[in-house]
Amino acid sequence: MEMKIALCLTGQYRTFDSDLVQKSLNHFVLNKYPCDVYFTTWKHRGISLNHKNQIIYKDEFEEITPDHILKYIPNAIVDIEDYEGWKSNLDSKYVDLLNQLSSTLYSGMIPQLYKKWKINNLLNKQYDWVIVARPDIAYFSSPEIYSNCNNIVWNINPQNKLGHYPNRIYDIFVMGYQENIKKLNSCYLNIFNLLDDPFHSNLGSTDCCKMLYIHAKKFNNLDVKSVPDILGDVYRGTSSVDFINYYRNNNVNVESIQNLL
Repeated sequence: MEMKIALCLTGQYRTFDSDLVQKSLNHFVLNKYPCDVYFTTWKHRGISLNHKNQIIYKDEFEEITPDHILKYIPNAIVDIEDYEGWKSNLDSKYVDLLNQLSSTLYSGMIPQLYKKWKINNLLNKQYDWVIVARPDIAYFSSPEIYSNCNNIVWNINPQNKLGHYPNRIYDIFVMGYQENIKKLNSCYLNIFNLLDDPFHSNLGSTDCCKMLYIHAKKFNNLDVKSVPDILGDVYRGTSSVDFINYYRNNNVNVESIQNLL
């Protein structure tokens, strides 16, 4: 029997419509696994705020409509929200925290975790495997689907590889059984228990990767594992040649994605 798989794309649209992202997403994910796709995003395209000096792509304030998504994934279930409207309806404690973080690297932590939680409300059926990823990932290889994954969530954080941090869930990509992903996605509801948690890592107290890890391990007894290799990373809009060369120079196998271009 064919597995039922959900691919959930969450967060700002950013470089989703770039040639690099689209070709790699289709080749390594959508053409390999027949997925139901859920896409929850914000009204404006957006950019990676901590990498503005690298952005050469498109207007961050461009308004995103369902057609921006359905053009590439015609059967996707699309959810688009206006950030300011969403913020105006937030509980005051969330607004206060957002304001405190407004000029920091972690200013997107609350809306980012909210969008992951929104997936729990959008999934309209039971799936065998759920992938939650950012829209702006360029893939280098296909994710594997693992068996016997009770109480396990998978992310991209292989030891001794580029970008490795101990004790984190790299928030751009997670996957696992649906019940485990739903537990992880509920991190948004647990933010204020996580802020001052006496957990030691090299990440900031409001870093999304750290918060997801604590929420998984301490509050849900989930085992956190990494895929063995870097199967993709965020594409921030530089030239595809520069993007590929950066990873090649850091000993990441990028031959497969290069062959797509």
